[in-house]
Formats: sequence, structure tokens, C-alpha cells
Amino acid sequence: MNSRFFRQRFPKYVLVVGVLLVFIWIYSEIVNEALFSVNNAHIADTVEDILHHVKFDGKPSVKADVVESVCRQEKGNMDSEEPLCQKPPILDPMYRNPCWSSKGELECVPYFLVTGMPYGRMEEVFYDLLGHKDITDYADEAAEHGPIEHRTAVYGDYLYMDEADEEDSNTDNQQRGNRFLDLWRLQHVNPDIKIIVVLKDPVERVLDEYLDSSLYYDDMDSCSEFSRVLSRSLHTLKNCVTSSSLQECVIGDKSVDTEVDVASGFYSVFLAEWLAIFPRKNIMIINIEDYQTKKRSMLEHIIKFLQLQPISGPKLETILASEETEEYAFDCFEKELEDLYKPFNKKLKEIV
Repeated sequence: MNSRFFRQRFPKYVLVVGVLLVFIWIYSEIVNEALFSVNNAHIADTVEDILHHVKFDGKPSVKADVVESVCRQEKGNMDSEEPLCQKPPILDPMYRNPCWSSKGELECVPYFLVTGMPYGRMEEVFYDLLGHKDITDYADEAAEHGPIEHRTAVYGDYLYMDEADEEDSNTDNQQRGNRFLDLWRLQHVNPDIKIIVVLKDPVERVLDEYLDSSLYYDDMDSCSEFSRVLSRSLHTLKNCVTSSSLQECVIGDKSVDTEVDVASGFYSVFLAEWLAIFPRKNIMIINIEDYQTKKRSMLEHIIKFLQLQPISGPKLETILASEETEEYAFDCFEKELEDLYKPFNKKLKEIV
């Protein structure tokens, strides 16, 4: 009797449960949409607050007397090996790459650097350049390449624009604001070094960073989850810039650590630091989007800037046929991020 009663009413129970689940899903969607709208408005307000407190005039944070201040500290230290406090080495004219003999050994520094920000695709440009017959990413190959009377190879390297000198990160040099001491040393040894700066649309860069970090997590590629991550990151940055300078919050002792590195899109802030070290004529700035769509002509410009022989034939065709890094479609909060980066993009144009 009870079994027959249950069988008769079981379809009704299933229908009731199904209706309840639908109502729960609709309710959760309404709540999520409401929270998303609140986060959206909060993000726009936070961006406005950040820009209200930020005062960036395009000038670097480093002082002009970096070398003098370092050497004053080294004065009296008879065992000091600080290259900034010594005469630049006499480069061996036998090599195209800047190399010299030191204590019976050959030492070399890069002929050129490729730089940019994380997720800005600078590595793509660098590895394309390695297709040139005279470019290597190993210093010893630059010294040993080719007949001894020519030595035509040049040594290239890449690093991020925001990289600090790890050895000096906890020293007085760091506290004095000399975060880029290795770059000062490089310029001291090779004042003619060529710098290739690769920049990506800052909005696309931060979205790529988020997607790359979220690929292995369920539901993190949704706008609602990104809104929470972006909101927390912007809030952290806002708290810093309300009490400290932008440079302190981005590249100084108080530099903030956020879930998505929105500050890495402030290209003008980082470029100002590099321009305080290297002359503008030694720096070439390219847009990765232009590079990808006009790779042949862009490569020609870069190779000419490096003062090397043009790439042609099979080597060029191999580079042009190289696969591009896969990108992911994600268009959340583009308007708010564009508003955040707009004044920095404007300052970037003024600086360069």
C-alpha cells in the first residue's frame, strides 16, 4: 500500500523539487547580478579615487647622483669591487660585442636588451631576434663566434622593466631608491647599449595575466570572479597611493603586492626610470600588436636599430612562420581599466 502510494506521487515530488531548484538558480543569478553591479560601481569609484590621489609628472624617482652616492658609501673600502666606482673597462676591439679581459678571463656584457612587463610578450620579440645569425643569448658564444679576426656575434638578453637588482634588494642602496643598480652598472660599462622596449595594450596585459593565473581554477574565468579580484587589487593600490607617492607604491620600498598586478600597466612610470639611466637615442619602443601584424617591417626596423646585417632568406621565413602565443578572449571591465590607464598612456606619449 505504501509502496503504491509512493509510486503514484513520486513524479509529483520530482516536479516540485525541480521547480524549487529552478527558483533557487534564478534567485542565485539575480543575487550574483546584483553583486556584480555593486562591484562594477565600486571598481569605477576606486579607479576615480586612485587617479585623484596620483600625481605623476613623468620624472624618475631616482636621483641624478646615483653613482656619486654609491661611491661615497664605498669610499675607504679598499676591497671594493663596485664597478660604478672604477673606470670603465677598455673594450677589446676584436669583438663586436662589448667584451674585455679581466684577471686573465674574458668578460662580456649584453650588446642589447629587450625589456617590457610580465605578460607583455617581450619574449616573443627576443626569441625571434635569436633567429639572426649574429645574435646569441650566451655571452661566451658572442666571444667565441666566428673566426678570431671577426667576432661578429652580439650577445642579447631580456628582463622585465620592473625587475630590481636582487643582490641589492635589502641594502641601503635599495632604500636610497637605487633599485636599478645593475642597469646603472651596465650603462657604465657599455654606454652604447641598445634597449628595445616592448609594450602591450595595458588593459589586455592585465586581463591576460588574470586569465593565465586562473586557467586551472574552476569558474575563475568569469567576470563576476574577476570583479572581486580586481576590486581587491585596486583597493590595495588605493590604500597605498592615498598616503604615499605613486613611485613608492609601484617601484619603491612600499610597492604593493596585488592579486592582479594592475600597476604593471603604468608603463610611463617604469620607462621614466630607464630614461634616467639610458639616453633616449639608445631606446626603441615598439607595440607588440604592431609587431604581430607587421612582423616583417618591424623586424627590419629593429635589426637596423641594432646596426646588424638584415635577416633574409630561410631564416627570415622561419621567423615569420613562427607560431604566436595563444590568447584568450576576455573583455571584463575594459572601460574601467581604460580609465585607469588613460593618464599614464598620455604621459607615455609625452615622455617618448
